Amino acid sequence: MRQRAWSVCCSGPESRYPQGRYPLLQPTGAGETIFTYEFATVEWLWDQGSIRVNMPRGKERMFPGSYDELVTVLSDLGGQGWDVATCAATGNWLFWTLRRQR
Repeated sequence: MRQRAWSVCCSGPESRYPQGRYPLLQPTGAGETIFTYEFATVEWLWDQGSIRVNMPRGKERMFPGSYDELVTVLSDLGGQGWDVATCAATGNWLFWTLRRQR
């Protein structure tokens, strides 16, 4: 089985890619496989009960919420094909980066 070498390709003007989708990995040799992802973020200030969701193409939603509402938000996004790529936390703040393959 022949292995492919992959290069990371995340830079460049957004206008180069349809609807703001950037290719994440593309083959460096022969082949047609290109993986593309779109990204979203979820931010929770748990002591303020504030949840902010930023979706692709500048769509932002803010609403009040505690742990139960946050679980609902993440579950709903998971049902739409989103998965957690990263999570960061400090003090009263949690921040998730989500991705969905296109």
